[in-house]
Amino acid sequence: VGVTLAQWLVLEGNNRAGAAITAAMQPVIPVLSAIFSFFLGVESFTAAKCIAVSIATLGALGLTHIDEGASHRGKETATGILALAAQVTSYATFLVGMGRLLRGRGNVSLRAFVFATLSGWVVIAFANMIICLNDINATVQWMKAAPPLAWLGAVYAGVFVSFVAHSSQNYCVARASSTTVALFGTIQPLVGVVLAVLIFNDPWELRDGAFMLMIVGGVVGVVLVDARAKPELEFKELSPNESEANAAPAPEVELTNVL
Repeated sequence: VGVTLAQWLVLEGNNRAGAAITAAMQPVIPVLSAIFSFFLGVESFTAAKCIAVSIATLGALGLTHIDEGASHRGKETATGILALAAQVTSYATFLVGMGRLLRGRGNVSLRAFVFATLSGWVVIAFANMIICLNDINATVQWMKAAPPLAWLGAVYAGVFVSFVAHSSQNYCVARASSTTVALFGTIQPLVGVVLAVLIFNDPWELRDGAFMLMIVGGVVGVVLVDARAKPELEFKELSPNESEANAAPAPEVELTNVL
């Protein structure tokens, strides 16, 4: 549900606001993840890490060109940005919740995340089509009438986006902080803005390059801070029965008769 909701919102936001704004909004996810993690007590933050995350976010906000309105970047831009705001919030909540749930629960294999992510996406997407059309027969007819390119797009969205990206993120968030995992999504503005310029003829300005450098610098800064940080020890509270079971056995004492 967490993956499907975020993916539906990002597709809707992309349709309304345009590819550049959609890509530029994604770096907000690590900021929200950091805020949620901090208040939940899941992750601690140093001043350097906060500054690095802020720099990456400011670069992403700069790429949205909110000062210009960006009306040329998509239809119904305001509605699209609202959908994208809901998307980044929901996915940040999902990453933090998933990380807190899975932390300390053993080594869950990547195949388990792949199966759960892909099957959940397929089931919920098909159920959503039935709900929207209110008729399973109409849904089947609509699926038959869909052109091959539409199915290729669905396969791409389901396999390459959900199967690879989200499964990998869910796998990593159980082993690293949600903020660090989410920060790697900031590569999207670098690719998204360039493709928007090449394919959709979106305008390019010199300051866009500066904003991209801010994103890269922020990501590198967080990675370096995490690499230098000392691992924290985790303590698990044991019940009285577990404490007795895990206690070291008492040494055997050999008794001899002393005459």
